[in-house]
Amino acid sequence: MVRIIGGLVAGFVIALVAIFGVSWVNQLLYPALGTVSMADRNNFGAIIESSGVGAQLIFAISWFAGAFVGGWVAGAISGRRWALWTIAGLILLNAAASALLGRYPPLLQVSAIIAPLLGGWLAGALLRRTPSAGMGAPA
Repeated sequence: MVRIIGGLVAGFVIALVAIFGVSWVNQLLYPALGTVSMADRNNFGAIIESSGVGAQLIFAISWFAGAFVGGWVAGAISGRRWALWTIAGLILLNAAASALLGRYPPLLQVSAIIAPLLGGWLAGALLRRTPSAGMGAPA
């Protein structure tokens, strides 16, 4: 039980670090993103849309990275597949809420759903191929 809870907590923390790390790179590449407040939802969505496809793809990459890295850590520590999907689901909920409430462009609204699911799927695929992670190799 301690491994499961520890895996979930560690996976969530690592997922947040991955998301914030990629978002930080996004702000370095697109400085206009750092000048607007998230409290102003209409303006934030407009700035994201005007910043171009590159900035939007980096947002999607951050959600993918969070679900992938956080899910892998949660699954590896806990030894449970559902732990990695719990982390991917939390990232999906966060990304979808941000995209809808922030009035993001359609590309990001779709990416908010697809990126965390792909990240969780890839984490699960890697854990199946890593017997030392505790989830066993494929049969």
